[in-house]
Amino acid sequence: MKTDSNFKLLWSRILTNINSDEKSIKEITVDELENIRSIGGKYTPSGVKALNILKYAFNEEHEELFDEVDEFYYKLMLEEGQ
Repeated sequence: MKTDSNFKLLWSRILTNINSDEKSIKEITVDELENIRSIGGKYTPSGVKALNILKYAFNEEHEELFDEVDEFYYKLMLEEGQ
């Protein structure tokens, strides 16, 4: 998927910049942060990774993502009291 390859490229660039400049993840540029936010929330593995970065590095809370099948089973478990 294009989003996944974009995320891998973006994340590679961010890690390279952090390592070369001896910075922490919290010191990324505003543009890099916005790019992570734009990828986050999409229904892809990369979107979930981006949300995890935002959650753990920047304390940003986001609604959890479920695909249709997972959401169906989640509702079913709630109805059954599990």
